[in-house]
Amino acid sequence: MDIHNNYEKLRKILFQAYPDRVCKKRGNDNCSYTLCNGQGLNIDSNSLLKDCEYILSLKQDTKLRKNTSDGKIFLACKLELEWLLQSPNTRKSRDIVFSTKNNKVCAKERIWYGSLLLKEQESQLKDDDYEEALNLFCKNVFDNFNEAFELDEKNNKNFIGRFKLLKSTSYGEKYPDIDFEWLKQTLLNIASLDNLSFNWLQKEGISSLYLNSLSWQQKENFEKLVPERFKVPTGSNIKIDYSDWEKPVLPVKMQEMFGQSKSPTICNGEITLVVHLLSPAGRPMQITTDLASFWQNGYKSVVGELRGRYPKHFWPDDPANSIPTNRTKGKKEN
Repeated sequence: MDIHNNYEKLRKILFQAYPDRVCKKRGNDNCSYTLCNGQGLNIDSNSLLKDCEYILSLKQDTKLRKNTSDGKIFLACKLELEWLLQSPNTRKSRDIVFSTKNNKVCAKERIWYGSLLLKEQESQLKDDDYEEALNLFCKNVFDNFNEAFELDEKNNKNFIGRFKLLKSTSYGEKYPDIDFEWLKQTLLNIASLDNLSFNWLQKEGISSLYLNSLSWQQKENFEKLVPERFKVPTGSNIKIDYSDWEKPVLPVKMQEMFGQSKSPTICNGEITLVVHLLSPAGRPMQITTDLASFWQNGYKSVVGELRGRYPKHFWPDDPANSIPTNRTKGKKEN
């Protein structure tokens, strides 16, 4: 007698008799299964079947146990995936999904047994999928906005600061919000089915996507109202730090601001920059939004230290009326 063959035949007969008792292992918990109707069931931790991917529950109690949302399996036998795939009770689907593994939209060909996913494989997106795929992509972008656009990256964070600051001013209403509809409309013009991924979005960059969605006039005004850089009295173009967009910072060496008593502003004077006045070594010496007051009062408290630490540099008694410089005394004289 071939016991193995007889056991296999018995399992097939039981499967045909109880097609509604198919269970699949749930997650990494060896004792947890999901019934094909979606009900959760647990098997004893000492069961010889606890490592099987698919089992047939022959005796069970679907009543929920204390401290769990699962029922209990008392008797079961192993099932083969091949049998399930050949069953007339399976159904096929083709779904447009967002893959959290690759952070992209793709199509999935799936085979189901009830609520149990038996098999899936990725397939090519089709032209007819575009609208559904784009909507799904935009939704996932806004659900994971910082990750999608890499906003922890310094330049991206700075651009978002510029955008937020501009929107908070009287000029803001002339510029579109960065919202679902803006993203969808922007991507409609440039994104193919192959491009619906975070990786592609990051290569395009939030600043390029936004600025290129504006009219020529809007784009020009954007760069003027919230400039990436500010030209100081020496002619140096210093990058503005918008990471704290409500208080944009201009970090500049103190000597380069000599002769300027008016505090630097952007947005046609609506926003005063917080000036971080630095030593020649780039160390912050003073933070101010009122240069005139600093030259008149605060400068006196730091100039002695600066003359002692940096004797080769020019430290005038009257900085408000002195020529700005980014050179040492010797180079300045030459």
